[in-house]
Amino acid sequence: MLDKLEKKIERAAGARDQLKKQKKERTQFLRSLKARDKRLRKAQSLLQTAASMTQDQIKMRLCSVVNLALCEVFQNKCRFDIEFTEKKGTTYAELFFTDGENRTSPLDDNGGGMVDLVSLSLRLTLWSLHHPKLRKVLIMDEPLKFLSRDLIPDAVGLLRELSDTLNIQIIMVTHDEQLVEAGDKIFRVTQEKGISKVEVESC
Repeated sequence: MLDKLEKKIERAAGARDQLKKQKKERTQFLRSLKARDKRLRKAQSLLQTAASMTQDQIKMRLCSVVNLALCEVFQNKCRFDIEFTEKKGTTYAELFFTDGENRTSPLDDNGGGMVDLVSLSLRLTLWSLHHPKLRKVLIMDEPLKFLSRDLIPDAVGLLRELSDTLNIQIIMVTHDEQLVEAGDKIFRVTQEKGISKVEVESC
């Protein structure tokens, strides 16, 4: 009877020791998880800060060039702006025009001229931000087709200024004679009986 009781106590003690061992292992595992969670939260915070700073720098660079273009050509108080938002872990950028009080989507621009100018400015700015640097040539097809004719001279002046500042050659395909005449070198392409002919004109 005593032997049975001793064996029962030994089994209970073994089970107790096993439970203590499991508790210790799980406590250590829980501590390691908490430490890892703390490191991940810190890393996430650093990444969010870096992402926010990067977004601010991109916004500043893009908006400054676009607003310079809008001011140069349209000479109005309307400004271009970008707002970054995060939804379900994905960052979205909303582009809009603002007069300080109201927002307007570029898609609501009836004439399309402002959108043409913003698009052109964004392309030039993104080109300048690209690393490694791309070739110093930008090819555009009818980039200002919706811009009002009376604003073309100002847009041409802006293009020349941006081309000089960024040290980039702009090759433009256009049917607009005002833009054609503004070129440093003109290649006229005509078609006769299905064959394209190219003539070089001196400026």
